[in-house]
Amino acid sequence: MSLCTTCMNRLWQLQQTIVQNLQDNLCYPNFEYVLLDYNSNDDLEDWATFYLTKYAKMGVFKYYQTKIPKHFSAPHAKNIAHRCATGDIICNVDGDNFTGYGFCNFLNTMFNQDKNIVTEFVSEFDSESQSSVGRIAMTKSNFVRLGGYNEDFSGMGWQDFDLVDRAHAMGLKKVYVPDMYFRKVVEQDEVDKVFNLPSNNLTNIHEITHENAMKSKQNLKDGNLIANQGKEWGKAADLKRVL
Repeated sequence: MSLCTTCMNRLWQLQQTIVQNLQDNLCYPNFEYVLLDYNSNDDLEDWATFYLTKYAKMGVFKYYQTKIPKHFSAPHAKNIAHRCATGDIICNVDGDNFTGYGFCNFLNTMFNQDKNIVTEFVSEFDSESQSSVGRIAMTKSNFVRLGGYNEDFSGMGWQDFDLVDRAHAMGLKKVYVPDMYFRKVVEQDEVDKVFNLPSNNLTNIHEITHENAMKSKQNLKDGNLIANQGKEWGKAADLKRVL
C-alpha cells in the first residue's frame, strides 16, 4: 500500500503532518509513503534529509524530486507521485492532511472486501469540510486504467472530483468515509492554497476551477473516461530519488 503526497513550498505543513502520518501507519506491515518535491525552494530537501532519512532506511519512506516546474500543477504532481508508488493500493494524502492512526489498516479492510472501489472522504451526509476531498484511494491498476489525474486541467481545482467521477463512471463503487477521525487537517486560508500557481489571484483560481469543472463534465458526457490518452503522463525528465 502506498500513501502519496506532493509538495511545492509547503514545508510548514509537512513539518506538522508527515512524521505523524508515518508513525501512525507503522502498525501496518507493508506500506510506503511517497513524497514528491515539486521544485520546492523552502529547504524541504534539507529538512527531509535530517528528519526522514531514518524512515527511508526502514523502507517505509521514499522521497522523489523534480526541479523543472515553475508553478504547481496538481494533476501532474499527483500523477508523478502515484506512478512512483509500488503498492497495489494507492492513496493521495495532501500535505495538510493527517491520516489518523491505523489509516492503512482501515484501507486494507475496505479493499479486502472489494477491490473495485474508490474512496471519497467527503461524506454524502456531511459536506462541512472540503479539506479532505483529495484523499482518494483505489488500486494502482485502476488508477493506471483511468489514465490518472487529467493533466489537461490548469493549475489546480476539480482534479479530485474528476478522478472520482471518471472512476465511478467506469464501474468503480464510491465508498464514502464520514469518520472525522480520518479527516483532520492543518488549517490554512485561501491565499495559502494558491500561492504556487501562476494566477495566484483568488478570483482567477475560482475561474480556473470552473473551467476545469466544465471540461470534466463535458468529458463525462462524451464518455471520455480515460485521461491523458495519446501522451505520456506522470513524467518529469529530471525526476530523481533523493531518499
